[in-house]
Amino acid sequence: MNDALSRSQAAQYDESCTTDFGVCPLVLMTHAAVECAAVIRNELPSDSLGISIRVIALCGGGNNGGDGYAIVRTLHSHGIDAVAIEVAQCRPDSDANIMRESAQRMGLVHAWSNLSRMVDGQERIVIVDAIFGTGLSRAPTGPALDAIHWINAHASKGTSIYAIDLPSGMDCDSGKALGADKDVVIATRTLTMVAKKTGFSAYSARSYLGMITEIPIGGPPITRRSQIVEYWCALYAALLSNRYLTSRLIPFIAIAAVAMCVAMVVTVVSVMTGFLDMLKNSGRQIVGDVIVSSGIAGLPYSDEFLVDLKGLKDVQGATPLIDTIGLLRMPYPRGNQKEVAHVQVWAVDPISLATVTDYANDLYWKPAENAAAALAMAEDDPRKNLSE
Repeated sequence: MNDALSRSQAAQYDESCTTDFGVCPLVLMTHAAVECAAVIRNELPSDSLGISIRVIALCGGGNNGGDGYAIVRTLHSHGIDAVAIEVAQCRPDSDANIMRESAQRMGLVHAWSNLSRMVDGQERIVIVDAIFGTGLSRAPTGPALDAIHWINAHASKGTSIYAIDLPSGMDCDSGKALGADKDVVIATRTLTMVAKKTGFSAYSARSYLGMITEIPIGGPPITRRSQIVEYWCALYAALLSNRYLTSRLIPFIAIAAVAMCVAMVVTVVSVMTGFLDMLKNSGRQIVGDVIVSSGIAGLPYSDEFLVDLKGLKDVQGATPLIDTIGLLRMPYPRGNQKEVAHVQVWAVDPISLATVTDYANDLYWKPAENAAAALAMAEDDPRKNLSE
């Protein structure tokens, strides 16, 4: 599939044919006319049917009109009844005017005012839309607009309409009508030069284009992309299309990403300041689960956190009434020389602590419940010497 050309790319291609490859505009125009005329001839009814057919080309003042004059001249050279209607005048020094002069010398050019006379008495007509091409960037007006409406009136009756390069009144890049929707030619077939135009893929263009035929004009072919490249280009365009970038899903993804970053920062700071280690170690203490005595560096709002903790009923019940340092003669090693250790001493209210933990079974040594339990204890277990 050929690459689609924008308005500027189509103009650059024509200029490149002349400057880079030495193919002058008149040769390009003639080549295009021969190719377009061949398509039209192949789709005309056979002479054996005895149907009188006239091809009428409505020609504007630009290069698109020059194509129309050249097509009429080419059809005429093949013995086909073809005439050109001058909708707008060409510039005297233009290539289009050279094509007009050639057709006029053959008696093929008629004024816009003679249009009805060219149609009268014809069993069937075929219309060529050569009013505007890719260069049109404003809404059509005047005789050109009247010509578009005249073409569409015949299109509604089933007349075959051939649009040269693109339907007159349609924007090359967007595929939309430059004026009202009814101000664009409704073609049966579009004979587009070199390659399809960018606007052809637009939904709005489908009702104007009809069937599309790409016409070579004597220059080099547009580089063709493989189906694999086309697939990846289409996928890339879909991922970057506006609807994905403006989707409501994007803000939620952004919020989730920020939340994850914040969580990672808090975790790293907590680990670096030893807070997680403190939580883990304090969980092994006999009083409460966590011991926090002052603000925690690296933890946001730590002071407010402590205030909230102190207000909890369970925290109040497990908070020691006395917190001091003391010396404790440890029950080891064996013998008279016991080790003395510096310890932190907490004094708790048994009643309030009992609301939080079953300290009676967990927080102090008890003698063995029976002889069997005493035998199961190690020889150096101090509880063997305890009595009720």
